Amino acid sequence: MKKPVKIVLMAICVLGIAGFVIYSMASPMSVDLVELSPTTARLSFTERGVYAYQESYTLFPLMPGEIVKLAAAQGDEVSAGDLIVVIEAADLEFEIARLESTIAAGQARQAQARELEQQQRQSLIGSRRALEGQIIMIEAQRDDSARREDSREAQLEYQLHAVRENRRLVSYASRALGLAEDTDDNNYILAAQTNLAQARQLLASSEIMLEQMRTPGMGAGFFDGQIDSIIAEIDTINARLGVDYSISAVRALEAEIDAVHTQIEQLRHMQGRSQMNTPVNGVITNLHAANSNIAAQGTPIATIEWDPMVEVYVSTRDIESISEGDTVMLTIERRMGDRQISGRIIHIENEAVARLSPLGVEERGVKLLIRPDEQGFIMGGSMDVSFSIFERENSIIIPKTALFRVGGQYTVWVVRGGVLEQASVQRGIELREGYLIEAGLYPGDIIVRDANTQGLAEGRRVAG
Repeated sequence: MKKPVKIVLMAICVLGIAGFVIYSMASPMSVDLVELSPTTARLSFTERGVYAYQESYTLFPLMPGEIVKLAAAQGDEVSAGDLIVVIEAADLEFEIARLESTIAAGQARQAQARELEQQQRQSLIGSRRALEGQIIMIEAQRDDSARREDSREAQLEYQLHAVRENRRLVSYASRALGLAEDTDDNNYILAAQTNLAQARQLLASSEIMLEQMRTPGMGAGFFDGQIDSIIAEIDTINARLGVDYSISAVRALEAEIDAVHTQIEQLRHMQGRSQMNTPVNGVITNLHAANSNIAAQGTPIATIEWDPMVEVYVSTRDIESISEGDTVMLTIERRMGDRQISGRIIHIENEAVARLSPLGVEERGVKLLIRPDEQGFIMGGSMDVSFSIFERENSIIIPKTALFRVGGQYTVWVVRGGVLEQASVQRGIELREGYLIEAGLYPGDIIVRDANTQGLAEGRRVAG
């Protein structure tokens, strides 16, 4: 009896289990479902950027000295040509004044040289006239010996006048030589020495002739000799009148004056350098001169910067997805609410550099420069820079948990008529919120959110 009873009980259990399975399969399974609708697919990433100047110019002093005036302050906006500092240049003023007095003295010496030359020429002309008068008298005496003694006193007076003029000529020539020796010009000194030698020769000749004329008993041959001597003196005077010895003096002094003018121009140039002006437009970010009263060569006066932009580093895995000219979004955190401003990528460096992340991990990134569409940020302030590298409207996006593989093919569970089916899909790029589906699903399709849910099977009825 016991054996048949066991068999009956086992049969009842099997039938109960089978009935439960059939009931379970026939009743809808509760599962988390997602109805697909078209949306805009976006792929973006965010990096931390810093607002900073990209161009700078350091102003150095062109001459050392004491800083006597600060014409600008740190933080000032300046334009090219604006005065920044003034350096003391009093010593230059004194030296320029001294050199200008040297020029005035040189010009006075030029005038003196011309005046001496004119005086010598007038003296020579006077001597020549006296000698020409002597010739006339001597010829008359030679032709009329009866009157020779009567005219002797007048002839002596003419010769005495010639001696006086020649002595004056020697005095002028001596002064001209002194003037030449002050210039240290060898050509001018040699010309002045020649001039003095000629003047002394004329004086000696006229004095000899005066002594001869004072001797009584002059014969006819004596008169001819006198005429020849006088003609020789006149020839010497004419030769001297043919040369302007002041030209050498004037030229030598002119060279000295030109040299002094050059020195003054150099000092004027240095004097202009005492006023330090900025050659660029920008903002004084560091006025070094405010910390010292001395300007030393090699020590900066001021740093001027301009062209502010946002600097940001992008990882090498993302850099190929962005280009110069792309638009980005800048987010500045503020206590009263974040501020968002668009910007444009101006420049992308050609190489990556190693940098430490906020967590201390070394990362390689490429530097980008972004120009904001608005200004007014705090210099050196940080902000989030959001890059949008993909955007497409009317896209189908599914949760990442809904996708699984069957034989290497991407697949999802689709509910059609309340029954589960496996549907093959073409997966696109991975987004933050899921995967972009390029083909296999359509708006209105219902899929299972989590493909790992227990009990999923082809033909299984489900309820959301």
